[in-house]
Amino acid sequence: MSDPEQAPTPHFLSLKWKAVLVFSLVLVTINASLAGLAYLGLQRQFALQREQVYLDHIEKIQVGSY
Repeated sequence: MSDPEQAPTPHFLSLKWKAVLVFSLVLVTINASLAGLAYLGLQRQFALQREQVYLDHIEKIQVGSY
């Protein structure tokens, strides 16, 4: 017969550790979203600058051919 006092107790996290985990997940989510927004902003800026350089080159070619 098994002794009820020796039964495995379920593992649990204290409220402190739960709060730390939730706070960490919130910080990771914020950090990831800020990194994503920065990436998208840089992509947009790169596309605009590439378009501007392209238009400048076209203009120089057209001015040089006359």
